[in-house]
Amino acid sequence: MKASLFSGLIDWCKSILEDPDSVRFRQAFKTILAILFCLLIFHACSIQTKVVMSLSVGFFMLSHQSSTRKMQMQIALRWIIPAYVLMYVLGALIKPSLVLSDLVVIVLAFFAFYVQRFGIGFTLFPVFAWALAFLPLILPPQTRADIFITAGVVFAADIIAFLIYFYLFPHDTFRLFRVNSSNYFSALSHLMVVLKKCYQEEFPAKMLQEELPRQMTRLRHLLSLNQAIYEIFLDSSADQKKAVANQYFDEYARTKAAGILVENTLAIVDEKQKVSQKMLKCITDLLNWYEAAFRESSIDEKTATAVFSCDVNQLTGMILAFREAIATEMLVSSKDKIFFMNLHLAFRQMSRMLRENYDI
Repeated sequence: MKASLFSGLIDWCKSILEDPDSVRFRQAFKTILAILFCLLIFHACSIQTKVVMSLSVGFFMLSHQSSTRKMQMQIALRWIIPAYVLMYVLGALIKPSLVLSDLVVIVLAFFAFYVQRFGIGFTLFPVFAWALAFLPLILPPQTRADIFITAGVVFAADIIAFLIYFYLFPHDTFRLFRVNSSNYFSALSHLMVVLKKCYQEEFPAKMLQEELPRQMTRLRHLLSLNQAIYEIFLDSSADQKKAVANQYFDEYARTKAAGILVENTLAIVDEKQKVSQKMLKCITDLLNWYEAAFRESSIDEKTATAVFSCDVNQLTGMILAFREAIATEMLVSSKDKIFFMNLHLAFRQMSRMLRENYDI
């Protein structure tokens, strides 16, 4: 039991370290702080009022997806806070009528999920608003006076949450994307090192079957963080959105190519394929080149795109040499040849992205 708790604590600490600018940790901390602060201020209210208020504050802290701080603040004041208060009042007022309450909840549910899926980019804000309309229907009935008291408490608590969200530990989302992209290329460079050691037989096969998937999991974790940040920029200016989108989709394609490298390397290890010296030299040369390119890359502060200082002509020659080695190598079966052709495909995909998107 103690070992599992200790392991869970280590994983939690690692997730914080891999979280650029600790944005998720800070967001969780601010959400808990806002709820506790509101409970302290409105401690004299009824249990039902405090439950509704706590949920409303939690929903508010998760309802922001605009790119700029100013736009986030405008949406919060014009739409999110009024909607949460009005939806709760509506649900509480229609509670006595079973037919009307069922009809309104169904109609609101349809529009909430439709808008969330196909409409505005406010994350789960429409669904949260519908949940606050549904909430009074499952709670004990209130008098009209209690309903409006609860609505006033919800409004005041959301204003407090607004101040905590925007003025306590604010973060720069664009900078966050740059930091995470830098971490991504560091992880990709390390993956190339692990793959190279695999072909040089510096790792036991059993260890590789654990290490390579672990490295891919970390790479996909960093990509998922950048995906979340990219979605924030959907409502940003055209230039900023284009720069972030280009960088994110490049990282997505690189992750797919890295996955092909890992899967086929593991397949070669599992099949106990003996790689010839010529083939081994081609693969390790390519891995060395990519490892150095990713390690020495930098992220432009203005555009958030990766900048590489490397000789792409040298890379082209190595990829051609690898293709010739595959064509001339006497492999046991066509299945074995497919593994190496897939490696060539992954290397070529990474090369194509460098050629198309960067001036190197």
